[in-house]
Amino acid sequence: MTLWTRTVLACVATTCIHGCAGDGGNNPGAEGGATGSGIIISDGKALDYVVSAPESELLLLVRKEDAPACSFFHHHAVAARAVGFAFALVRASPATSMLSATVSAAGLDPDGAEDRGKFRETSSTTMTARERSDIRANVLDQVGAGSHPVMTFTARNFSTLDGNGTAVVSVDLKGLQSTLVMHATAQWDGERLVMEGTGTIDGAQHDIPVGTFRDCIESAMDLKMRIVLVPGRNNAATPDAGAVQSWVRQDFPEAPGACGPVGFAEVQNTLLMRCAGCHGNPPTQGATLPLMTVEDFRRDSLMSPGIPLYVDAAERMLDNGLRQMPPSGATQLAPDEQQALLAWARGGGHANACDGGAATPSPAEGVEGDAGTPACSTAGYAEVRGVFERRCTSCHAVGGSAVALDSREAGLAPATHPGYAGMTLWQAAVARMEDGSMPPGGGAPRAAELEQVRRWVEAGAPDVGCASDGGVHGGNVPPQ
Repeated sequence: MTLWTRTVLACVATTCIHGCAGDGGNNPGAEGGATGSGIIISDGKALDYVVSAPESELLLLVRKEDAPACSFFHHHAVAARAVGFAFALVRASPATSMLSATVSAAGLDPDGAEDRGKFRETSSTTMTARERSDIRANVLDQVGAGSHPVMTFTARNFSTLDGNGTAVVSVDLKGLQSTLVMHATAQWDGERLVMEGTGTIDGAQHDIPVGTFRDCIESAMDLKMRIVLVPGRNNAATPDAGAVQSWVRQDFPEAPGACGPVGFAEVQNTLLMRCAGCHGNPPTQGATLPLMTVEDFRRDSLMSPGIPLYVDAAERMLDNGLRQMPPSGATQLAPDEQQALLAWARGGGHANACDGGAATPSPAEGVEGDAGTPACSTAGYAEVRGVFERRCTSCHAVGGSAVALDSREAGLAPATHPGYAGMTLWQAAVARMEDGSMPPGGGAPRAAELEQVRRWVEAGAPDVGCASDGGVHGGNVPPQ
């Protein structure tokens, strides 16, 4: 989730008297189980009751924002494996009744196959154990599990314990409180009582979602409860799923003189073009860390503590599931780009490339070559200028409503938007055309146009283009 990833998230608090192992094995508190006991006074008699765990659940549905930039988010179902219930219900005086659920944050267990099947939004797909581990890290971060190990839901002021009615629910989450009105039903089957209810939590009152997840997750969360009570007695204590350790960032500095087969400068342009649209400084659209410098990659992350990000990045580049980067809806790496990035990451994620065993700076792309030879590509500015004129300069011209992009030199200036820090305007322009945020309102470049511009920018936006034999290339893509 990441509670929170780029889509609908559902949180299920499921009671398990004998423990619930789940199906992913990634949750240290998954076998904490749950208990529930209390009294019900009916016809003047006080009787001991317990929660029928397999039949009871507490559900939370979190919805994503309906925006193109949020298409990378996914739906999630999270089960609370360690829950303690308590209740005192007076059938003849429902307004004096109380029912509460105390959920251990450490027992949150996301996206088990059975739990995903409970929701239309999640029922058609499954998650791998590694995906679930990533999601759980985000869930615990969003609910502040390290500082707030429990959350409680307390229902009072029932209008009835027979049929349809309402109750007022107090929510204590992340140390912040809110209330909601739950529309509830209570149905008796002999001595067995089934209670169900729905309501909406204002997550903003609990600082949920936090960080860049606010770009794509709505703060309103739908709460749905079902609890089945049967006669019996249970003196077990509320299960303890353990503590959640707060993540402390770890750096992996290079040893003096260290080098690898590929230096960072050889892959930096690709990273800026493919990653910085979200992983800029500051990050946006649900990304949690910047990936702009070699130092950024030589740190660990919340989802992969103790592992340098360049190692995690190599794994994600080869993933074809939810961990895939770039995400499935974004422009993917070309084969040569992926090969270079994998060589850099697998070679140790170093700043410098080795030359005969010595560390030497890797040449930056798009700069003057040896002996002053101008940088060149399969196209020069004359070949790509028409694309920018057709797609950009109606706004991006001198005196226009946006920064000018009406000359090669103008696009070589640094991008001013914080999400594209470290990029030139040309690099930012390609990144925005690739993610669909530019041009606004339609008029997107054709695939051939975008590919030609991307290759030109990756080569350093040269003024003069050249073919492999040194001849001037004139392969301009015709307008359409």
